[in-house]
This record gives sequence, structure tokens and C-alpha cells, in this order.
Amino acid sequence: MESMSRYCTGGVRCEMASAYIKKKGSGFQNVFQLSGGIQRYLETFPDGGFFKGKNFVFDHRVAVPSVCPDILGACTKCGVPFDDYTSRVRCSHCRMLVLVCNDCQARLVSEGQPQTQLCEICTANKSVKNCDLNNQLVLTSNGMCPDKAVHLEKSNESTNRHISAGCTDLRVSANGAVRRKLRILCLHGFRQSASSLKGRLAAFTKKLKGFAEFVFIDAPHEVPLIVTNAKENDYGQSTSRCQTAGKMPGKKFAWLVTPEMTSRTSSAVLVSDTILMSRNERGFDKDQYKRQTLGWISSLRKLEEVFNDQGRFDGVLGFSQGAAVAASLCISSESTLQEKSSIKFRFAILCSGFISPASEMQDLMAHVSLPLKCPSLHIYADSGGHDRQIVNTDSMQLKALFDPGTAMVLTHNLGHILPSHRDDMEKVKQFLSQFI
Repeated sequence: MESMSRYCTGGVRCEMASAYIKKKGSGFQNVFQLSGGIQRYLETFPDGGFFKGKNFVFDHRVAVPSVCPDILGACTKCGVPFDDYTSRVRCSHCRMLVLVCNDCQARLVSEGQPQTQLCEICTANKSVKNCDLNNQLVLTSNGMCPDKAVHLEKSNESTNRHISAGCTDLRVSANGAVRRKLRILCLHGFRQSASSLKGRLAAFTKKLKGFAEFVFIDAPHEVPLIVTNAKENDYGQSTSRCQTAGKMPGKKFAWLVTPEMTSRTSSAVLVSDTILMSRNERGFDKDQYKRQTLGWISSLRKLEEVFNDQGRFDGVLGFSQGAAVAASLCISSESTLQEKSSIKFRFAILCSGFISPASEMQDLMAHVSLPLKCPSLHIYADSGGHDRQIVNTDSMQLKALFDPGTAMVLTHNLGHILPSHRDDMEKVKQFLSQFI
């Protein structure tokens, strides 16, 4: 009977891993873990004790070393001792962090190949270099994925190419083929949040669960809350249903804001106050989105961090203001002013969108060749569709920026929402199927 040891940063994942391993049977009972994880161990033994190397952590520090100066890692390009992950170089296939020394990084940039690195596992499996030629995956002869690996079969070849990949993002079609799910980043609208958009798109995403995984994030600018239907209590004070129930709504965010929302136009953080409005007050300004000109730099920085930290995304879905931001990313990626960016995707889904009035976008628009080449799906209400927030013609103007040969349009009469009716979802699936 062999022993097995494992460690993690703070000891939490070890609890789960240990329980899982012990369930494997009598041959896996000598399982040990460090109390408090490697972090507490290094605090107790600053010289590292029996631990060699650096402890990987999930914050800006990336790795925490002991006082021991030994370097165990090596550059995957030239092999020199190197263990610094702070440059956040990632494998171009699986998106794992890769050790590439500063000299090799500079050389790759000078050669115009900053994104061609592969990790050790993907390098050993040379076929991953061809994985994007065809995303059609088939099961092995026994119908299983041994060691969480699947095989890629090109239609004009009789041999299978082995790909080392987890099966968590794969789906099995009716003919037995296994396809990788698309990964889509979702950008919410003005005065919304990741959780509110997730709820709004629940029916939409549920019907696409076999096609895609949806990732929701909050915008960087926190905006004031507006509580409607306020009324006076017995003391003449203005209260709302949420307050009388002992709770307030969750925080709301925006990618772009209007000048009147902040006294400092360069500020990336807005003070969050609660605005109580009576039933007779109008809290909705239908033209506000045309004045949302501030905050692009902070939003772009936030998106860069997401693409760096959360890995590869196949597409971007934007709703309302989020659609204006997603379209801005398309414009930015094709503008001659664009610097090297980690924000890369294959398609955009723009729902009730409009052209951003931000000055940065106007500058980029002057240095881009129209129409935009990024494949796009435009979903918006028709002229009689009762969208009281984004004018129908503005969504049409946004659509006109994209190549009609790769752009698809889905209109509806349901207002400021994403439709989830069967016929509408078939069109969405038709659009997504070309990227699977």
C-alpha cells in the first residue's frame, strides 16, 4: 500500500481532494495533507523546510517564495533557470501560465510571435498546434475519453490526432461526435450587474447549454442605486419597499457613464448613493445612453484583466450598453491605432446595441476600415417592437458597421429583452454552429 501526499495554498482544496482520493478504495487510505496548507507551513519554516520552490497563489503576488534562493523552474523556450510568472504568459492552446524568461519574451515580441507559446503538456502533444483547424472531436473506439483525452479526426485523414484536454467543456452530439462548447463572455447593460444579466438571460442560456458556457462579469464603475415606488412613512420620511423589508437592492454597475454622474471625469470609481424617487418622479432618461462618454479606459483595463486571468473566450455577448462595449472591442481590434492586446475572440452577439459615443471610440472609428470583419449576430426590436430604451434605428446603425456577408440579424417585437422563443433560438444556434 503506497502513501500519497498533496498540498494547496490554504488547505481548503486539500480537504476535498483528500476525501475524493480516499473514496477510491482500500489502496488509497494513506492520504496526508498539511494543516493550514503550504502557506502556514512556510510561515512556520521560513527557509522552506522540506518544501522547495515557490507557492502559487491566486492574487497579484502570483507566487510566494521561501528565503531559499534556489530556482527550480526553467524557461520553456531556452531552458535557463526561471520561475517568474508575473508576466502572465499563457499557453496559446490551454491558457495555462507558461514560464518564459525575459529575453525569450523580448525575442518573441520582436519576431511578432508573442502569443505562440505552448506549455509542457501541449508541447509534448504536438497535435494541439493543429487543433483549431477542425473542432470536430470523436470518442475513442470504446466510447470513452481515457485519461480525460479525446481524439481529433480530420475529415480527409484516417488517423486520429490526440489532444490532451479536459472533458468538462465538451458535448456529445446525436451522431456520437464530441464537440467543444463555446465559451462566451457576457457584458451587462447600464445600471445592471453580472447577476442581474444572468437572471435576465436565464431562458436564453438554458436553451444554449449544449452549445456554450456563459461567463458573466461586473463592469468597473459602480453607479447610484435608484429605488422607485418610494412613499412617505408615518414620520414624513421617504421609504421604499426594499427598505421597509429590511434590505436594499444589490450594487449596480456601468461600463460607461455620463459626465453628470461624477465630478471627476477621469475617476474610475463612482460613489454609490441610493436615490429615492417618488411615484410621480421620472427616473428614466431615454436619451441617457447617448451621453455615456466617460470610463472607457477603466473598462478596457478590466476586460484586459478578465481575458488574461480567465483564459480563452470564443465570443463576446453584450446587452444594451454591454453591446456598445462589445462592438467597441470589435472596432478596437481592427483599428490601426490598436496596440497589442490580450482581448481576442471569434464572434460577437450584440443585443439592443448602439454605437458608443465615447471619444475614444470616435478616434478609433476614424482609423478603421469598414465594414468590420468580425462575424456578428445582431438582436434588437423592430420598428414596432416597443424597445423604449434603445432606439431601433441606433441598433440598425450599429449593425451597418459590420460586413453583411458575416452579420446575421434577429429582430423581435418584445421590447428591451433577448427573445427565447423556439424559432428565435434556432437562428441563434445557426449562428453559433459555424464556430463549433
